[in-house]
Amino acid sequence: MFLRRVIVISGMALAMAGASPSQADLLGRGVTFQVLTYDDPARPLFEGTVHRARIGDKPEFGLRFEGVQNELDVVPVLVDISADRIEISYASAPPGELWPAVFNGYVLTFDHGCAVIGAARVDRGFTTLPFDNKRVRLEADVLKLNVSGLKYDKTSRIGIELDLIPCPES
Repeated sequence: MFLRRVIVISGMALAMAGASPSQADLLGRGVTFQVLTYDDPARPLFEGTVHRARIGDKPEFGLRFEGVQNELDVVPVLVDISADRIEISYASAPPGELWPAVFNGYVLTFDHGCAVIGAARVDRGFTTLPFDNKRVRLEADVLKLNVSGLKYDKTSRIGIELDLIPCPES
């Protein structure tokens, strides 16, 4: 049975459509991924390409250098999103340090679906960088991961666990 519901957030109606009420995961959902760097959000230092994928059983994004903006460029990363988690690997990047800024990181925007992302937190057992929950911000279907100033090498990785709220049965 196909379900459709509307959630009102800040006075704006967002259509939420998905599969059956029992599907409380992200598989099959569309997602965009962008690298963004700023000290003032109104004046970004770097705005990477917005990449789009459908969440499945293989890595969704394999970012490479995109071109210099204000002396900054994308650090190559591999991003794998599964039913309820995100894994980011720096295995294809030369060792270095991510530019220090108010925000330098990743913006993932999930298409609306039946399951709503209720919370996101760092998987400390998987994550090898000094990346904590203060660097994770969830606003509706947009997840922002701030990697500003972190040093990384080919073994560095970040794991994010997602708590999903399934559609209510009707």
